[in-house]
Amino acid sequence: RGERDMVLLVAISISYKAVPPIFQSVFVAEDVQNIIKDSIEAILGAQSYNHGKVTQWNSDVIEQTMRKLASLNKPFKYVVNAV
Repeated sequence: RGERDMVLLVAISISYKAVPPIFQSVFVAEDVQNIIKDSIEAILGAQSYNHGKVTQWNSDVIEQTMRKLASLNKPFKYVVNAV
């Protein structure tokens, strides 16, 4: 049985809604991109592709991304989707 490389493509979209200007702080897209990358790496790491675990991995990446975004303590509301 030959060994195949499997590629898992994860696309995450984030929406945010700013609160009134008096409470705004700066939204730094690079910070959010790093959080997404770190979350994916932490969950998937060196995992081999396993179709049975994809749903759980998806949920774990979303949950970890949301926790890390919330920890930024920015006045934004986030919606995270992974497809």
